[in-house]
Amino acid sequence: AAREGYVAILMPKPEDWLKSKDSYLNLEEYKKLRG
Repeated sequence: AAREGYVAILMPKPEDWLKSKDSYLNLEEYKKLRG
């Protein structure tokens, strides 16, 4: 829930939110790979 609020604050527009979501997912994948 906190993460969703964080994204909502940073990304006012749906297009930006989608871009941020993709970047966030990529970051999570990167962290998993780096482990």
